[in-house]
Order: sequence, then C-alpha cells, then structure tokens
Amino acid sequence: MTRRVTLQVISVMVALWSLSATAYPAGVRHGSTGVRHLRLAWTTTLPVYRGAGPDPAAEPGPAAGGRVVILSGHRTYFTELISTDIFVVDLATGKVLWSGAIPSYPVLQMDESRLYVRSPSGKDPSRIYSFNAVSGKVERLSIEPAYSLYNYGVLLAHGDRVLYVSDDGSVVAVDAQSLKKIIWRLRPEDVHLPARGAPAARELRLVAIAEGRVYIKTHSEQVIAVVRMDSGIVERITLFGPMDAFNQLMSLVWSPRHKLFFASVGTIGAGVQSLSLWAARSDLSRVWSRPNTEGFSLVSGVLICGDLTKPYVRRGVVGLDPVTGRELWKRSLNPQSETEMIGELAGSAIMTISETAKGGTTRRIVGIRPRDGAEVWSMPVPNGAGARVYGKWLVVTYPGQDGRRFTSVRAYKWR
Repeated sequence: MTRRVTLQVISVMVALWSLSATAYPAGVRHGSTGVRHLRLAWTTTLPVYRGAGPDPAAEPGPAAGGRVVILSGHRTYFTELISTDIFVVDLATGKVLWSGAIPSYPVLQMDESRLYVRSPSGKDPSRIYSFNAVSGKVERLSIEPAYSLYNYGVLLAHGDRVLYVSDDGSVVAVDAQSLKKIIWRLRPEDVHLPARGAPAARELRLVAIAEGRVYIKTHSEQVIAVVRMDSGIVERITLFGPMDAFNQLMSLVWSPRHKLFFASVGTIGAGVQSLSLWAARSDLSRVWSRPNTEGFSLVSGVLICGDLTKPYVRRGVVGLDPVTGRELWKRSLNPQSETEMIGELAGSAIMTISETAKGGTTRRIVGIRPRDGAEVWSMPVPNGAGARVYGKWLVVTYPGQDGRRFTSVRAYKWR
C-alpha cells in the first residue's frame, strides 16, 4: 500500500506533535543531567499485514515470527532473524509509507531513495531486488543470481554502486540505477596467499567500505583483500591475525577522525575461545588489542565496550582511549547482564542492559556519560524491545504478547 505525504502536511503534523509532546517518557529515571529534553514525538501501531510482495517472487503464507521496521531516509533498520513483514516508516511523522510481505531470511540494504533486498533461495535462484523507498514499487532486478548460503557479508549499497556476492562466490559491483551494468568483478581465486598456507577461497564476503576502498574477506575469515571501489583493482591482500589461530572478524568499523578501524574479533586457538577488540590501520596492521571485550561504540572520543570475564559472560562496561587502548574507566554490572551498544544521543552513549535476577529479567535503555561511565538517565522497556539512535531521535520498537513480533514503534526526540 502506498501513502504519499506532502511536505506541508508533514510540517503541520510535526508542529502539532511539538506542542503536545511535553511529558517525560513513563518510568524514566534521571541523574544530574536529567532527561528534560527527551520527549515522546509519536507512536505507530504496526498492523498485521499479509499479502503478496513487495517481492514479486514471494508467496503469502504463515507468519515466521519477525518484522522489519525501516525508517525512511536512513540506512539502519530493525530486524529479527526471521522476517516476513516489512514497514517503511517516515521518521518525522511516524506514518507508515508502505508495507508488505517479504520472504524469510532476507538481506536488506538501504540508501537515500531505494531499498535493496536479496531474496532467499527457493524454487528460483536468489536475486537482488531494488524497491522505491517511498512507494515500495519494484524498480530493478539483478541480472544474475546472488549467493544464498549466508545472510551476512553478501550485500552492500554505497553511493552509485551496489556490491553483492554472486552465486559463484564472486563479488560483483553493479550500477545502482540498473543493477545490470557490471562495473567490476572479483573472483575467489583472485584472493589468495598460497605462500602463507592460507586455504583457497570458496566464496568471498563483504566486510566494510572506507576511504574509497572495499574490504573483502574469504570464508576462512583471515585473508582480507583491500580493493579500490572505483575499479575493483586489488591493492593489497593481507592476513588478519596470526595463522596459528582462527580469527573471526565479527565487525569492522572505520573512524575517519582517528584513521583507524575498530574490529570485534572472535579467536579460537589451542582449544581456547576468546572475544577481543582490535584497532587497526587502513592496511589492517594491528595497533592495539584488548581481550575479553565485546561490542563497541565510539562516543565523544571514547570507545565504550562490554567487559567480559570470559566469552559471552559480562562483568560490566569499560571506556577506552581509541588511539592507545588505555582503560579510562570501568563500571560493574550483574554477571547475568546482557548489553548492547546503540549509539550516541546528545553526547551520551546509549545502550540497552538486560539483567537477570531471582525475580526475573529486566531491560532498560540507559544513557552513559562517556568521560566517566556514569549513568545519567534510564528508561525501563519490556523484554524483547529494541532501540536505535538517528541523530536527535531515539526510536524504540515494542514486542507483542509473544515477545517476538514488533507491534508498535515509539520515537523520542531530544531537544
């Protein structure tokens, strides 16, 4: 379904919400800085939607239990592992611009005007579809099948290019307008370090784009190719970590300010598993690393991370100097806690904390002061709720009675 909203209507609706949304969010606790500027702007209830499309190859069927909420004009989305319903929501107003059904296990990417979906394999080979982000109309279909065995590292949208992994394991760069004009192709056999004993690649994965280059890894996780985005020329093939251990590159984020990559790395060596945070230069040479650290967010010049006693067992949150890795502060949490870094809002690091005790599990969204780790405000939310930050907006998705399917979205704006 298509809903067109004019700029005049948006302006009027935003003005009305600005006048009416003056109450604090329910249950908010605040410290010295308070939450006087955090206001509820809008709430949207998501309907139960069943229908054909937007993927023309999709068939209506029973719900798989997941939903996707995409905020129009932004490249981040809420999702669960299995998704069948999609809702594109205007961030300024909360209006659902369009909605539809998509196949289970999709892969999504979004730029300013289009949504790119890699459909899963089924009766037909996987393809990359392009949808108009405002109307939901199918605009393009990739000319060759896409790789379907993995749901990560297989699709990236960047500027006028879309990069995806084809069914033969190659990385293909195509024109974003047509999805058919192939600009360059990198095959698995082109990314190999035989002299170092690295195994031959079966397929490639997309890791990151930074400084006009795309970083591509092999299935072994450790062999990384640094490729020019404009031409597909391989500038460098390197190893990420020592060959005597298996290093799984879980995330790679570039900081233009520090000219460094920050990476979450899982390592298995000599029968021991560990999680760590690495800082690396653009050529992926390591600057420093910190063991027993999971997840990170760079806020006001401080790396804020989960602090672990051992893999997946948290003991708190720690703040690090991003250049040296030096510990700036540490705060303890319940050992049964789970944390997720969300982003930065008005100078505070935003994270969710789920704590399990004898009375059950509680979940909060909290604001952390970067310089000392102090908790400056806290908002209780139901278990299963998700949150993201978009500039001055904090957007929260609330689960239904089954605890899984998102049923409503609330947007709070910092003023």
